[in-house]
Amino acid sequence: MMYETSQNEAPGLEEYLRALRSRWWLVVATIVLGFLVGSLFASARTPSYEASAKVTLGVTPVGGSIAQPAQPDPATEADKLKSTAIATAVAAKVAPGDDANDLLGDLTVSYLNNRNVLDLTYASTDPVEAKTLVNAFANEYAAKREADAKGFYDSEITKLTKEFTDNNARLGAIDVRLNAIATETNDLNRLPSPQSQDQRDRITQLNAESSALNVEKTNLTARNQNLQSAISDATRGRDNRPKAAEVTREASTPKAPIGVTDSLLKLAGVALGLIAGVVAAFTLARLDRSATDAGEVEEATGAPVLANVPAFRRTRATGVNALVMVTNSRSLRMQRARESYRRLRTSMQMQVAKKKL
Repeated sequence: MMYETSQNEAPGLEEYLRALRSRWWLVVATIVLGFLVGSLFASARTPSYEASAKVTLGVTPVGGSIAQPAQPDPATEADKLKSTAIATAVAAKVAPGDDANDLLGDLTVSYLNNRNVLDLTYASTDPVEAKTLVNAFANEYAAKREADAKGFYDSEITKLTKEFTDNNARLGAIDVRLNAIATETNDLNRLPSPQSQDQRDRITQLNAESSALNVEKTNLTARNQNLQSAISDATRGRDNRPKAAEVTREASTPKAPIGVTDSLLKLAGVALGLIAGVVAAFTLARLDRSATDAGEVEEATGAPVLANVPAFRRTRATGVNALVMVTNSRSLRMQRARESYRRLRTSMQMQVAKKKL
């Protein structure tokens, strides 16, 4: 029986429950479907693993000087770590045959401006590969920054040592020249008097040259003393300097893939299936315009309902409808059916009595 309600009433809790009871199979079907979809998605996706390492930055004379080392700039150092040069070195050591730029695609480097620390993360479908590559990047970069810092010291020591050696060579040449001047001056002074003008001029020239060479010798000797001190300081600084970069945390093999776990995906599928089933059940209930209770029947027909008699299926034994009033069954449903028939009889008797009056 189809009917139209006289007004659109807001659904109540009882209507929700009735919709779920009458269409429970739909809710169960959507739950199963959601579980199957979640399981399918979980099995079809390729898991990704992330491994993380940490590099702590220190001061370095590169970009500064031995006396005033430069403080690290994390942003600049992050760019250096993700450079093609570092990736090429990593590929040569742990991933021969792989393209260096392809390796950089799965590497992430983050930092905080107020901390001299670089956090490296590498993502891969192979957990061992993720650990190997992130550690390789961290160690290669730290070794490169350390080598640059040590190379700065070595270059400075080499430059100072060369100047010291050149100065010593010049001092040796000065001593040779001073000895020659002294010999020549002595020879000129032993000549019989009176000396000629040329001899006097030559002695004056030799004395002037000797004075100039002695000044130069004094300056070079003082410079060499400073160079010896600078070389000692540079050597001591190189051997005792703080590390320019250090891998303070190496990555371990990740145990679980990143993102949503398979169990959570399946649970999400069940939850979505439950929601979809409830919504579908209630929507179908709202779209169903058939009369389902006495009030709706009375509203649709304009006549009172005398009784609500339940329907029974045919029995397997006899193939006939159950005889409610004569059966010996004491089930609750059968008792309610008998009561419905009694109510129907009473209602009919009352209607007959009303008509006689």
